[in-house]
Amino acid sequence: MNRAPQKQSNSLKALKPLRLDALSRGVSLYGLPAGITKKSSKPYRKVSNTGANRKQISSIQPKTSADVDKQGQAYQSLHCLNLNLSKDVLGVGYIEKTTSENKSIPTYDEKQLAPELWSACTLWITHLLELPGPASESVCEQLQEFLTNKFIFWMEFVTAHGHPLFAYKTQQEKSAQFPIKVHFNGVEVVNFLKKLAACLEFMGRTEENLDVYRDRAEIFRHICDESFVFEYRAKFGRALYLLSRALGIQEKFGDAINVSREAVGIQRQLDKEYDTTGTRADLANALHNQSFILNELGHHPEALEAAREANTILKKLVTVEPAKFNPLFVESIGTLANRLSKLKQMEESLEMMRAAVAIRRQLATDDPAEYTPGLGTCLHNLGATLSDMGHGQEALVVKLESVDIYRKLAADHPTAFLDGLAHMLTGLSSEYSLCGEPAKALPISDESVAIYHTLVAKNPGRRTFWLGLRDSLQWLACAHFDTGAIEKAQAIEKELRDIDEHMMILL
Repeated sequence: MNRAPQKQSNSLKALKPLRLDALSRGVSLYGLPAGITKKSSKPYRKVSNTGANRKQISSIQPKTSADVDKQGQAYQSLHCLNLNLSKDVLGVGYIEKTTSENKSIPTYDEKQLAPELWSACTLWITHLLELPGPASESVCEQLQEFLTNKFIFWMEFVTAHGHPLFAYKTQQEKSAQFPIKVHFNGVEVVNFLKKLAACLEFMGRTEENLDVYRDRAEIFRHICDESFVFEYRAKFGRALYLLSRALGIQEKFGDAINVSREAVGIQRQLDKEYDTTGTRADLANALHNQSFILNELGHHPEALEAAREANTILKKLVTVEPAKFNPLFVESIGTLANRLSKLKQMEESLEMMRAAVAIRRQLATDDPAEYTPGLGTCLHNLGATLSDMGHGQEALVVKLESVDIYRKLAADHPTAFLDGLAHMLTGLSSEYSLCGEPAKALPISDESVAIYHTLVAKNPGRRTFWLGLRDSLQWLACAHFDTGAIEKAQAIEKELRDIDEHMMILL
């Protein structure tokens, strides 16, 4: 059983709680520091870690030569972090410098770091989890200081050095048996985590991004348990929406739909209670995301219903604040057009898709960095609809433009847009084949296949990339067959069978 601490300041009471066993993944919730025992007296000295000027690193010297016990190790690691983590350290402060065009996370080699600081960053959780009994008063004090003043620096630091939030998954079972409980400012942390997640997504670090969104949602859940105010409930709903979206990107659609339904339920209740522009926009966002997930699960009528409701809400909002809601409104048009197409309502789908492209063009003209990717995707979808309706030549023109857009995007940011380029190339290749121009389809299919081979080699567990590779290979085989290269087409068919077997393993 966890004991309440013997000392607790007023500022400590005001902070939101965090459970340490979830710290082994990053952040999550609950209680207070464990009981108080003896005080340790083996602090770290301050170390230098400022980059080019770092020439000599002071070693860590305990005040005594006695073996450092578990309490001492925990104290020393936390004390080192409290003393040395600051905005001057390599890998801290980059979140504040991000822009809409560049959300890059810098990377550093561990050799550039003070070894003592790096050791403290990587081992403080382990030291705490290995405590044989209640944490000492001095350890609790250092831990609280760290969580109050340095925790965000630490998250930013370890993410830049390739170890986001230091996920000690092997420690979770033990930490659950020995939960040390502490407090931190949950609202401040979730605000930071949202920015960090945006950077991770920009860098293509989607699995880490998902972990961050999980923790944001759980922190907000606990905050709402403590305080039922509108602001926190609305932010909790948005956090669930973002988590559901991240789960969808990772193809965890079963989990994603459960989270999405909770998000829609919260936002629908808030809109019923408050009926503001903000609550309606949040509900539309949640519904739009839910439509995507339902579509991936094959629930097309329900996906269409969610898309229609989102589009209806946004159509009203855009008349009130066009500059603010036009981007999401046009996205909802494209989504609705896609859902209509799935249910063979082609004429209405084409009409909506043309309208979406027109709005996208204007948005991309006004803010190219923000809206050009959306224009490329929208053009590709318009091309697919035109192709399905038999307008092959117009579809070719549109798909060529989408490829040009994504080729430029992938050249500047390959991690974020290379898979999109491969998808656009496959679409263009298929259109050339359908229009009876297999010779033009061949080099485009070759390029698409080469990109997908690279993507699956780097991400062997990503089912989406394997599906993309299979699709691109099918069109490459078709182009070879139509140009008389029968043996090449047959060789590709063997690779396709191998991919199908691999896909069964992934499933």
